Amino acid sequence: MIKNMKIRVTDLKLWDENPRFPEKCFGKSEKELINFLFTKKGEKEKLKELAKSIIENINLDPWEKLIVYNEEGEYIVLEGNRRLMIYKLLLNPNLLEDKKLSEIFKKAKGIIDENLEIDCIVTDSIEEGLKYVELKHLEKGYKGWGEPERNNFRKRRGKAGEKEILKIEIAERVKNLDLPEKIKQEILGHGFVTTFYRIVTTSPAINYFGYNLSDNKLSVQDKEFDNKLKIIIWNVLNKKDFNNNPVNSRSLNTNEEIKKYLENLNVERDLPILKKELEASYKTRIDVFNRKIKEFVSPTEKNSKNEKMIRIKPRTFSRNSLIPKNVKLIIDNKKINNIYRELRDDLDVNKTVNAAGVLFRVFLETTLDEFAIKKGIQFPKGTKLSGKITKVCDYLEKKYNIPKADLKNIRKVATSKQSFLSINNFHDYVHSRIVIPVPNDLKTAWDNLESFFVLIYNDILRVKK
Repeated sequence: MIKNMKIRVTDLKLWDENPRFPEKCFGKSEKELINFLFTKKGEKEKLKELAKSIIENINLDPWEKLIVYNEEGEYIVLEGNRRLMIYKLLLNPNLLEDKKLSEIFKKAKGIIDENLEIDCIVTDSIEEGLKYVELKHLEKGYKGWGEPERNNFRKRRGKAGEKEILKIEIAERVKNLDLPEKIKQEILGHGFVTTFYRIVTTSPAINYFGYNLSDNKLSVQDKEFDNKLKIIIWNVLNKKDFNNNPVNSRSLNTNEEIKKYLENLNVERDLPILKKELEASYKTRIDVFNRKIKEFVSPTEKNSKNEKMIRIKPRTFSRNSLIPKNVKLIIDNKKINNIYRELRDDLDVNKTVNAAGVLFRVFLETTLDEFAIKKGIQFPKGTKLSGKITKVCDYLEKKYNIPKADLKNIRKVATSKQSFLSINNFHDYVHSRIVIPVPNDLKTAWDNLESFFVLIYNDILRVKK
């Protein structure tokens, strides 16, 4: 039987079997449940924002009613536990152990009292109540739980299949690994869990690790399973393995790719590297009391900081130099390096367009000559610039398997008469008494040839320093 009721906050109880909680939380006190969720990765900030919203809009009725199970006079909230937590903390901020967060509730203390009543849908049937929960979190079109929560819910409802049971069991193994809690929460959270489960629950993993499910419990034949799990988790969070091979949904899109990745795992080789990288991920900071605090910085946090530091390239026409400042070529020939630095650092192409045009052509030809000398390529006497380009490109395709498409633009210099990259333009920069280069044309020409110069100096003629 379903009925609408108004129930006092103090009479409502949190549901310890909420799928957001692991089984170890069953039977825990409300204080323990609150503090677990407020420290869970991905939940802390959401709860903080929810708290601010409820405090700011305390006089507005919530959009949704709480779903409550009446168990012999005890009102257990099946849906709406996070909102209930906020109300309970507004009544008693000391329930929260995080002192900084508890200040939010202490400042708002008094905006509600113990007589506050909440609109609820109440049922005497746990099954009926769970159907409401199931509708919201499992049906398409509703904002649902993450995959671990959905799997937990189905298991507790007796509706989980073998694949879901396997995911739950592996998630439990992850939670018991001797890894920082932050890592374990991240790998099972949004953004990584799909790739992780793709690696460890598909048929290649079942065969590789030797899984066996009996009475909904997982046994594994591979004695190094836990250590391999750690390596896989670290690879997924870093989106690459220890050889810098990509580890993501694209690189592991087929069973064959997953099988190859798993077979390449080597605990003896990889575990020491993992330990070193874990140790290096602990940073020390000084708090407001001048105390040294050791904190773990996860790969996702590092990557996020690095992404923020990355600067996007300016538009071609907005720069003053022919070569963009962020193009760093490693050139050991002093003269050619000086020309490169003048074109990148010294000359304003908008003000010295003729000098830039002449030096650009010199830089191109001396680059070809330098490459030929280093690689033993012989240019017949009298070979013109176009011939040098053709010979070097042929060599690159044959010796280094450089795709033709990657050399398309530099070949245009030698072969095309219509393109702005045409060799005739480079000749005119030096020999014509009437042709004046256009700054934007020079910049565009560089942008189209930049990859060729990077290939020559940074990939093939790279100097170790």
